[in-house]
Amino acid sequence: MKQNRCFIKQSRASKDTRTGILIMRGLGILFALLLVHSVAEAGCPLIGPTLPAWMSRTTTYTLSTGCTVDVGICYRCTSTGQMQIAIEWLIPNPNNGTNCNGTDPTVMIAEALDVALADASNYSGICSPDPCPSTHWSVIGIRATCWKLSSTTNRFEACEADSAWCTKQCTVCISGGNVSLSNCTYSHQGYSSPSCTTLPAMGTAWTRDVCYLLNCGT
Repeated sequence: MKQNRCFIKQSRASKDTRTGILIMRGLGILFALLLVHSVAEAGCPLIGPTLPAWMSRTTTYTLSTGCTVDVGICYRCTSTGQMQIAIEWLIPNPNNGTNCNGTDPTVMIAEALDVALADASNYSGICSPDPCPSTHWSVIGIRATCWKLSSTTNRFEACEADSAWCTKQCTVCISGGNVSLSNCTYSHQGYSSPSCTTLPAMGTAWTRDVCYLLNCGT
């Protein structure tokens, strides 16, 4: 009888140990998923639903002025199959180039968003295109309403603390290797009057670490 009681106690202890291990494993998996989710969204727009999570990449674009910029991009495909592409920052003249000298920051930011939208075919693994008659995506481009020049580098970046965003919704069509944007409309989300400084005159250098207001449509 004493041996049976001892066996019962050992069995219960063994079960408790296994249960504890399973709980710890479950918590570990949950923490890992939350960590991956937060990393994917880090630095991306605080706009729209939390899911699906944003993905990020850095891409180099050459603008119409000949200016070459590195652009930080966030992107995702919504549950309706619509592509969302946001630009978070840009650095002119990567690799110590000089071809952006004289190009106003507002021009660089606006063109970088347009080029990112036209580059939607590189995201075809995320959203499936529709006939256009060849290929097209419904794409929303997103940028912060307020931008600033970093206090220490030549990086222009979104002032996300203001939580105001300008969106540009377009149809991106690819036909015969040519890419075109059409049916573009602008809208504003977030605070109606962001607390940012009025832009200086075109061609005037930005003061570092000061957030400037870029109106939707610019």
